[in-house]
Amino acid sequence: MAKERVPVTEAEWKEWLVHPVTQSYRLWLEELVEEAKEAWARGSFTASDGTGTLQLNAEALGRVDAVQQLIDLDYEEFSQGGTR
Repeated sequence: MAKERVPVTEAEWKEWLVHPVTQSYRLWLEELVEEAKEAWARGSFTASDGTGTLQLNAEALGRVDAVQQLIDLDYEEFSQGGTR
């Protein structure tokens, strides 16, 4: 059985954005992106062969992209289902 999303007003969205827990969560997401950049700079996504390196980099890029989408999510996109 699929769960239904509760409708959220723009005012509720704005209240949620300024909530301390939301702000802490968003900061944590931003830190994840920065940590991935630092790991890349250290060569953490380099394997012993080219294919392995490509795979590690693709996985890291996918994670960062997903986290960045959460950071960038706005009310309009959220209220329309968040499809990109």
